[in-house]
Amino acid sequence: RVIKSRVINLDKTHPTLRIPIKFIPRNPGTQKFIVEILTEKDEAIPQNNAKKFLIKVSPSKRGKILFVDGHPRQEFAFIKRALEKDPNIRIIDRYLTDNNHFGGTQQEKKNFGLYPNTKEDLFNYDGIIFGSIEASQFTKDQLENTAKFVQIRGGGFLMLGGSNSLGNAEVESSYINTPIAQILPVELQLGTPAINSANQKRQRSPKQSSPLGYQVKLTAEGKIYSLLTLSNTPKDNLNKWESLPNLLGYSQVIRAKPGAVVLAVHPWDQNEFGNRILLATHNYNAGRVMV
Repeated sequence: RVIKSRVINLDKTHPTLRIPIKFIPRNPGTQKFIVEILTEKDEAIPQNNAKKFLIKVSPSKRGKILFVDGHPRQEFAFIKRALEKDPNIRIIDRYLTDNNHFGGTQQEKKNFGLYPNTKEDLFNYDGIIFGSIEASQFTKDQLENTAKFVQIRGGGFLMLGGSNSLGNAEVESSYINTPIAQILPVELQLGTPAINSANQKRQRSPKQSSPLGYQVKLTAEGKIYSLLTLSNTPKDNLNKWESLPNLLGYSQVIRAKPGAVVLAVHPWDQNEFGNRILLATHNYNAGRVMV
């Protein structure tokens, strides 16, 4: 069935347009949609007039999120606070207090320690967040089950930057040779702990007035991505992003994988593939992953 249709006028002033499409899906589950432009009679390449994509529609129940971090850092507190404000989300958190002990404010009926040991227990969640925590804190089975959580269960997985996660410099504790690396939308690299921009030599852009930190630069895709929408209009949304405080650190990755969508980049730090990626996402089998 046709969900929505619009007449779009293109001219020399506006040869391309980005059109947001808002609708309410009828049923929960993973659904396939097609955006299509009607083919003109004399069109040379009609094959590029359609784009298929998947959307996972959650059922009308509270989503259960497991948030695991290496220590109760500032990011942990802010993200947890934001999730707790959402009435549609129930968050269960775990964090290391030292190498042998952990803490957490929400206890499950079945106590699993730092992280669930079985696929069945893990599949009870709708989403998983890894903070700045080393891969060596998990068993091989736990990491494999996490990949299956995305592939088979269709769960969501978010990995945050940090010196122990994306920016880990040690082979033994990095995710680079684990099943997690396979499901991420970016290629990982070793030897680059989280960088402090204040100490990094770089060319400052004309709009960068402060010598400390940097401002997140949204890509064209990021400007219209629903999770990054802070206002109802594109102009107001961009203004709000530009008014946010500067960030100081980030974790370097090599590049986005084929099919991934880059949502935000560093304003000046680059490698041979372009501006360094700060935020990217993709669909992976039945699930969705973001860094």
